[in-house]
Amino acid sequence: MEALQGYIDKFKEMLGEMDRNKKMAVGGGAGLLLVIILYFSLSANDGGDVQYLPLYTEIDMREAGELAGRLREMGQDFKIGGDGSIVMVPVENRLMLRNSLATEGFPKTGFIGYEIFDEVPLGMTENTQSYRAKN
Repeated sequence: MEALQGYIDKFKEMLGEMDRNKKMAVGGGAGLLLVIILYFSLSANDGGDVQYLPLYTEIDMREAGELAGRLREMGQDFKIGGDGSIVMVPVENRLMLRNSLATEGFPKTGFIGYEIFDEVPLGMTENTQSYRAKN
């Protein structure tokens, strides 16, 4: 703490020896430096750090193309990931886009969730399925 106080005292002594014009130049330079630091710290977060999450995964390549076209029409940012079967959108738009695209019938292919259990009763084995299919 004493070292810091020594620097402050030395700075005050230097300012006391300066005339008015030099003091204004030092103050203006410090103010300019502060403005530059604030500008770069605030502008660093203006869209450069957009996080993308999958909208749909494991979809057919044709459907990925349809989705890309539809997202372009909607004016939405997106990325195609993986081997072309993953469509990613900014995290803040993801749920709204899923709801909006679901009304248009998307996805037609891709990862199947819990709806698979609507088709096959829980606990049914492949042998039971083939037996039911034959009878």
